[in-house]
Amino acid sequence: MCYWNKKVSYKELLIFVLLITIAFFCILTFFVRDNSDNARIKIHITSGNLPFYVAVLLSANDNSCSNYNWKENTEIRKEIEKYYSNDWICDFVGKYEGHALEWIKDNKKKFKLLFYFPEKNYAILTQECEVFAKESTFIFHMNHLKEDAKPIKSYNNLIIVLSAISGMLAVLSLEIIIMGIFNFKNFNCICFVLIVNLLFQIITAVYLFHIAYEYGYYYLFIYLILVAFGTWIIKNVLYVFFISKITKEKFKKIFIYSIMNNTFSILIGIFMALLLPGIR
Repeated sequence: MCYWNKKVSYKELLIFVLLITIAFFCILTFFVRDNSDNARIKIHITSGNLPFYVAVLLSANDNSCSNYNWKENTEIRKEIEKYYSNDWICDFVGKYEGHALEWIKDNKKKFKLLFYFPEKNYAILTQECEVFAKESTFIFHMNHLKEDAKPIKSYNNLIIVLSAISGMLAVLSLEIIIMGIFNFKNFNCICFVLIVNLLFQIITAVYLFHIAYEYGYYYLFIYLILVAFGTWIIKNVLYVFFISKITKEKFKKIFIYSIMNNTFSILIGIFMALLLPGIR
């Protein structure tokens, strides 16, 4: 019988539509994603008048260099140099003249800001800030600025959401492919696997984003290992237990499928996070 004359079932049509949707979102995210490593640092003036100050961006990047002519401000330079150590290199200096200052950071993941007020011979050094997301914005409100000030952080939510969706859909497509390799055709089994995988991905993504936002890269790496390992164990238990109840497949086949599926899911998830980064 010719394939084109074969009646397409509702289940096959649903799977086809799902794969087309996955491909669409992956292509869409590829074109809208931000390939740069830039993060904007904005200093906002909320109210009132402030005396003249010099703002210095201090970076831990060894490749940093000063873009400001220190020779014209020898006295200010000497005073500022008292406030930061040698491991934080002066990267850029700007004079306040308007309502806001802005830098675009280039490949610098950690930085501090130093504000020096020459008239009062007083300086404020902010907390160490860490860039972990694309198109990051750090806002310092000068009228409420204190020593060890912490900025208000914000990010391009569109990039983060689309990147997360693409990663999730890529993992779901892998789930379908592996199920096809193992010849799992039970519709309830397919729905169960996809729903469980999607729920775990959403919970993991939100949790890890919160950890990275609050504590930075170091804690993200630790929690990533713990969460990935815990998720791998829980999903294997759920897959083996429920799939054996839903289908008539042999336990050995289900067990091998579960191990392979969840292992590849973790690997493809990490790969997609690097390829389509919402969180760097």
